[in-house]
Amino acid sequence: MSNGRKNYKNYPNPEIPMEDFYKDTEKKILNTKLLDSVAFEIAKILNKGNLSTTQIRRYYNEIKTLEKIFILKNENWEEIEPFVKMVKSKAYYGKDKIGNLSKFLKIYIDKIEDGKDFKAFCKLFEAVIGYFYGIAKN
Repeated sequence: MSNGRKNYKNYPNPEIPMEDFYKDTEKKILNTKLLDSVAFEIAKILNKGNLSTTQIRRYYNEIKTLEKIFILKNENWEEIEPFVKMVKSKAYYGKDKIGNLSKFLKIYIDKIEDGKDFKAFCKLFEAVIGYFYGIAKN
């Protein structure tokens, strides 16, 4: 299984941790580590920058809206894929303001190959949001 790592120049460090969405190649078992320790590490990295809760919420809300449309479209990935991939361009445009959030979105959206991956990405983003808000409170 490929890890989806691609060249993405001009993005701030530290490096966003990468993990596969699934434990198995059949995509039946979601990778627990992704929603736990990896999501926590990503949230810590996002909290180190100047990223506001409003900024991260904007992108999260967009992904959640696309997830709802995906479900309404009977999980037809081909109909929603262009709009999911377009989130990367929006994040790239705002990369100077949102920093590592742009890199996180690029890396993990590039890993999405089908509807199952998209649903896994939605869960990852949800976990990152939870940790992000928890860390921000402290």
